[in-house]
Amino acid sequence: MGCSSPPPTIEVAPTPNIDATVEARLAEERASVNVSKNINTPQPSPTSDWVPDWANQNVPAVGSSVPIPTRKLPTPTPITTAVPTLTPTPTVVPNPMIVLGVAEQDGARNDKILNAIVGYIIQRGYDYPVGIAEGDYGQLIEQMQGGNVGALLAIPHTAPPDELQQAIDSGNIKLLGKSLEDGWYSDFVVPEYVVEQYPGLRTVYDIQAHKDVFNTPFLCGFLERAGKTCDKDKAILMAWLMRDTEVQLEAYGLRERVQQIDLGYGGHRQSLMQAYELGEPWIGWVNSDSNWDTSYVSGDDFVKLVRLEEPPSTGCAEPFQGCAYPDWVQAKVAIIPDLVSIAPEVSDFLSKVYLDDVLQRKLYIRYFIYEESGAHNNSPAYHTGVWFLHNHEDVWADWVPHEVAEKVIETLPKLQEPTILPTPTIRPITVKPLS
Repeated sequence: MGCSSPPPTIEVAPTPNIDATVEARLAEERASVNVSKNINTPQPSPTSDWVPDWANQNVPAVGSSVPIPTRKLPTPTPITTAVPTLTPTPTVVPNPMIVLGVAEQDGARNDKILNAIVGYIIQRGYDYPVGIAEGDYGQLIEQMQGGNVGALLAIPHTAPPDELQQAIDSGNIKLLGKSLEDGWYSDFVVPEYVVEQYPGLRTVYDIQAHKDVFNTPFLCGFLERAGKTCDKDKAILMAWLMRDTEVQLEAYGLRERVQQIDLGYGGHRQSLMQAYELGEPWIGWVNSDSNWDTSYVSGDDFVKLVRLEEPPSTGCAEPFQGCAYPDWVQAKVAIIPDLVSIAPEVSDFLSKVYLDDVLQRKLYIRYFIYEESGAHNNSPAYHTGVWFLHNHEDVWADWVPHEVAEKVIETLPKLQEPTILPTPTIRPITVKPLS
């Protein structure tokens, strides 16, 4: 068996005293606090009279009234905020419509042309809407008295004199002056080149002695194409078949010496054009109301017509008694008084409108060109007016201020562009009043 030795001795640490350890730690902390104090600061003892500072304050008794101290705050600096200024939007009041009256009869071409010119200037230059009222002069004068038509630009001698004078006397219509040069009514006329060839042809009584001059195959051809027989012993007269013509022929002893043919307005002019081109004689009974004193031929060319002398109208009650029709003032401008206050600048403009005889001839020639062209059939008067504004600024620019003329020029359409009249055509009964 083997041999065994005794076990080793193990030393065990004593259990620490926790309470003593805690007490020792607290003692160390108190000692460190005492060391950090200022040794010169007196320390109160339980028996001294020292009291803390807060104990010396006056503490009010409960329920007493004590003023509460106020703190003065600095005055704030006002901040100025820019307030935008509001500009009120102006109320745009549209200009009232200015209604121009125009005669609806076929022969009033100059009236229509003048209305087209004036209407364009008022609308484009003065910024007033324009209306056109059609009717006979009696209707238009009546509408003016009711304030429905503002102006008539070419009142002829044929306007009802009693109605017109009554409207003027009552203050419902005001005349401004002439707009067209004086003219003549109806006369026997021949081309100037015929008179130059036959100097003995001066009066209506000379027609009989020259009946063979006006009875040619050229003139007979118009009768034959109309289904009539040409009387070789009579002069062929281009004239409307109307009482005025017949009574004058009777008074001059020409009733059995003249054969009338009525080709209508366009036919008469067409016959004159052909006679001029061929150098043929031609005679007619026409009036200057349709610008027959200068007749269209081609382009800007025209033939001058010469009036055959007749017994003067002085002392002659009626032309059928054997005398000439009296010359008359071609046309005047008439406005309603309200137009002066509503549109004074337009009233001033209308007082300056005037076309002399030469310009009327040119305008009528141009009207006829546009009337014959298919592209301008809708409004030949309007296109004639535009042509005038393009080509005669030297005339119409004197009627208006410079700035108005500039506005008109800026808006003019090109001559070759067919343009519909920019104003409505309305009957007098439906025309809107100016105000």
